Amino acid sequence: MIKTNKDFKSDIDCLANNIYNFYLDTLKENNYRIFAKDVNFKLDEVDEYELNAFKKCFKVYLKTDAQFRKTKHIKSDCLSVSLPDFYNNYYTVNFIIYKDRYSEYGKKYLDDVFNLFVKNIEYRVKNKEKINKGE
Repeated sequence: MIKTNKDFKSDIDCLANNIYNFYLDTLKENNYRIFAKDVNFKLDEVDEYELNAFKKCFKVYLKTDAQFRKTKHIKSDCLSVSLPDFYNNYYTVNFIIYKDRYSEYGKKYLDDVFNLFVKNIEYRVKNKEKINKGE
């Protein structure tokens, strides 16, 4: 389950919310599958396969609390993803931004991160359309 919080304390929280909104809108248009393998039936909500594939694709920006404590990155409380592990225990990954790059480049870095998410999601959607058409 992907959750977002509407309390924006910083630009990073706003970025996380924009990524969340873009990803969910694109998911709804594409049968809730972008990064995971397509299914032949209609889905009503995003499932764990899609969320795990999303996390795997953006593992640089999605870290667990234990991984976050080892670094000096900036964590956003605005975007978190709950995922089941092998034993069906849930763990949460949060959206993070690299502190050193953010302090060096500022809003330009945040724009680059958002563009990276958008380009990757759009590329996956376009690639799925090609596969479904048989090109």
